[in-house]
Amino acid sequence: MHYLHRADVATVASVLNRDGSLTNVLAFGGHYIHCGQPMEKTGSELRRLSAPVSTDKDQEETFDVYMSTRVLHCRCGFQVELPE
Repeated sequence: MHYLHRADVATVASVLNRDGSLTNVLAFGGHYIHCGQPMEKTGSELRRLSAPVSTDKDQEETFDVYMSTRVLHCRCGFQVELPE
């Protein structure tokens, strides 16, 4: 027995992109799609995230984390950075 029903693109995209990590970007098969076309990797960046070691106002020491990201562009100009 088969259960079939029609689904529009928006419905399929909502199912395939359930994690909801990126608004208006469809993550499918390792590709990220915006404006109906796969986004292209245009570079990589090294980002630094900093946080204070303590909430004590007298202490200025911070904890730094470095993260490599990949930069993806859509042909419409939309850009997103994702962790590598």
